[in-house]
Amino acid sequence: MSVVRSHLWAPFLKGFTEFKFYIWPLKKKLSEANINFMKKLFLSSLFLFVLNINSEILSSFSINCKILDQIAFQMNEGKSQRYNGYTDGIDIGEYFILNFEWSLGTGNVVYALSVNTDIDFGDKYGEDKFSAIFYDLDFDEIWKDSLVYEGVTDAMFDDDYMYIAAPGAIISLRKYNNNDWHLFYSDRSINQMYAFVSRCTGDPLEYLDLYTLLKQYHLGELVD
Repeated sequence: MSVVRSHLWAPFLKGFTEFKFYIWPLKKKLSEANINFMKKLFLSSLFLFVLNINSEILSSFSINCKILDQIAFQMNEGKSQRYNGYTDGIDIGEYFILNFEWSLGTGNVVYALSVNTDIDFGDKYGEDKFSAIFYDLDFDEIWKDSLVYEGVTDAMFDDDYMYIAAPGAIISLRKYNNNDWHLFYSDRSINQMYAFVSRCTGDPLEYLDLYTLLKQYHLGELVD
């Protein structure tokens, strides 16, 4: 305010010009903040209305996968040991489900996107399932049409590719057909590493619709 007042003592035209120079950035920042707030508020209502959903879940779908091959390594006193999997783990030829759920957030969070499996790969009777969750606040950028998230863990989503990191584990998928995906999984601990490959199938429109809506949201196209 002291800077603005000092200019008001100058001739009127010059003072008015300087006043606009100092006030305009502030007004612009306030306007951008209001637009961002209204954008989030509008989208929260828009998602419920356009998608005709009466709950906080905006979209949910699953991809079914079959284990094709797997391997486990363990280091013991400087020597490597190789295994075909875990004793109580998932076996070659067995199936698992990769679940996606997109839901409305609370507070400053507009949405949450969670990805998890229906089974613990290392112990079919255990509870340590693959699980990752990303929020709109984790969104970093759109890089070559890919949505990039950097939160507790990282993720990247494209129309034909997904990279999803959970604590200690990574899943990546590459589409090779209309509704078919190659899936690569790996996890590791201090002395061991486990990996497998799968063939997955899902409705091509369910994921594509989700990817398109998220991309439009972060580009601001949903409020044009």
